[in-house]
Amino acid sequence: MKTEAEIELEEMLVGAQREEENLRDYLTEIASIIYMESPIEYQDTWLERMITLGYYKPAEDVEG
Repeated sequence: MKTEAEIELEEMLVGAQREEENLRDYLTEIASIIYMESPIEYQDTWLERMITLGYYKPAEDVEG
């Protein structure tokens, strides 16, 4: 029988693995957008999603 701490640790590990998989997917997606020289709108959409998800915060002193 697992302790509460072991269960919590397993849940954290599963969450971290899921997060890593998501990040790899996002990297693959932006690499494909760049490689295929997709229109800037695709890049903008991807970037907005990363901002919404909290992975990127634009510098306040830089205009975009």
